[in-house]
Amino acid sequence: MLRSRGSVMPHHHTIIEKGLSMKKNRDSSELAARIAAAASQPAGRSSAPAPVHAPVLAPVAAPVLVSPAPVAKPKAATPVVAPAPAPAKTKKTKPAEPDTVPITLRPSSALLNKFVIKASERTVEEGTVVSAQQIMLEALERSVL
Repeated sequence: MLRSRGSVMPHHHTIIEKGLSMKKNRDSSELAARIAAAASQPAGRSSAPAPVHAPVLAPVAAPVLVSPAPVAKPKAATPVVAPAPAPAKTKKTKPAEPDTVPITLRPSSALLNKFVIKASERTVEEGTVVSAQQIMLEALERSVL
């Protein structure tokens, strides 16, 4: 940013005011022609239009996928039974946690260090991570109110 007369002015305003601009890309005309050619094509074509400078080949007739006349359905003597739908995949869900309420605790540094040390000892004993928060909750549950 540039400073001018005590006010802050973004750098791009200075460039625009002086009339400076970026160089024109040398392929921008070709890109514009390709975009215009693509815009004139019907939607849903699977191939991109040929570049403008390439020779244009005669269009190839697309195969007919749908007949113009409807096909008569044969009458079935017995009703057709739709196959049973496949059973839906069961999603793995977390077990329901007990009803909890979020709170914020602000223990002193010394008290928090005690909980962290206890949590690290339990982590080594059990082989799984035990947080200081879990130790705090256990201590609160053990206390008699």
